[in-house]
Amino acid sequence: MSNYYQGMDGQHPAEKILSLMNRKLSASYGYIRRRMAECGLDGLDVSHGDILWQLYSKGPRTMGELASGIGRDKSTVTALVNKMEARGLVLKRRDKADTRITLVELAERGESYREPFQAISREIRGILWEGFSERERADLAGLLARLGEPEDT
Repeated sequence: MSNYYQGMDGQHPAEKILSLMNRKLSASYGYIRRRMAECGLDGLDVSHGDILWQLYSKGPRTMGELASGIGRDKSTVTALVNKMEARGLVLKRRDKADTRITLVELAERGESYREPFQAISREIRGILWEGFSERERADLAGLLARLGEPEDT
């Protein structure tokens, strides 16, 4: 690695970006966990948020649709959904048209979390985007989307 790509502290810019992203993500998760506890969202973990968001915005989904929608593999989504089902947040049912397909839908408890969940989401977005113009938000989202993902080794 040439000195051109290293800062004065010897850290590569990619390492700085990853470190900063990790710190921001950890702080965000801490905030979200605290707010969920304050709102009484028992049985909900940050990792369930993407699934809830899919169900709130799109209705019942297959495991494959959820996996695609949140960018996780199907086995990970299945494990998350099973935990959520055990906590009474979602229900799994067979599709009437094709019984090979399992649909995931909100249970009454999961539906009751909609408003506080969405309020916390609005809060965190407000905090994260504070001071950014619409153009800067779009630029950052585009740049982050272009980042490559490390392969499993």
